[in-house]
Amino acid sequence: MSAADSIVEDYEVFTNDRNAIAFFLMRHHALDENREKGPFLFAVQDGNNVVVGTEEHHAIFMNVTNEIIAKIKQRSAILLVEFEDQAPFRCTPCYLSPNSA
Repeated sequence: MSAADSIVEDYEVFTNDRNAIAFFLMRHHALDENREKGPFLFAVQDGNNVVVGTEEHHAIFMNVTNEIIAKIKQRSAILLVEFEDQAPFRCTPCYLSPNSA
């Protein structure tokens, strides 16, 4: 699998007034190979890209806004919500990697 296969082309980010953050996306097959029980981490790379999953199998969200980057760093946790055929497929909590920029 190439690095390009990890990039999520279409996603939405939802937040609430307590800075909870969820990334909504279609099922991302790069994440299918991860073990079911994690741990799952995320890191901010190159200022505005968010890499989520494990070192081996991950998704990359490009060009995340500075506002969302600040919130995820503050909160240190996000939720990935994947959909397939318009139904929730997988919900994955992810925690800020100690190696994040």
